[in-house]
Amino acid sequence: YPLLRITAAGKALCRDEGTVRLGLPVPPTKALKKSKPLRKAAGEFEKADEPLFERLRALRLALAKKAGLPPYVVCQDYTLLEMAASKPRTLEAMLEIKGMGEKRLQKYGRFFLDLINGRGDAPLPD
Repeated sequence: YPLLRITAAGKALCRDEGTVRLGLPVPPTKALKKSKPLRKAAGEFEKADEPLFERLRALRLALAKKAGLPPYVVCQDYTLLEMAASKPRTLEAMLEIKGMGEKRLQKYGRFFLDLINGRGDAPLPD
């Protein structure tokens, strides 16, 4: 699928014929500006959830290092924020969290769930 096409004017520029005019940058519209901060987007996240969120981030980093992956591949910050806010008690409840599908749940769900439920000293996967 061709995504770019060179116009006749573009072909002329490739042959050193014509001139290039640069326009001024257009200021971003409200729609293009950054959306709500991540913590507000996670819904019910409160200041009291911050320590749990930081522990979840540390666990995610440890899981990522063990697997040789960047942390965002294990799960996104948004997912961790939602975990900290909702504090799921079961793996089934964890499936309701955005970003936790079956595959991630099978690989990492038990580790996050143990940490949320106060059993965060479980060994990491091999």
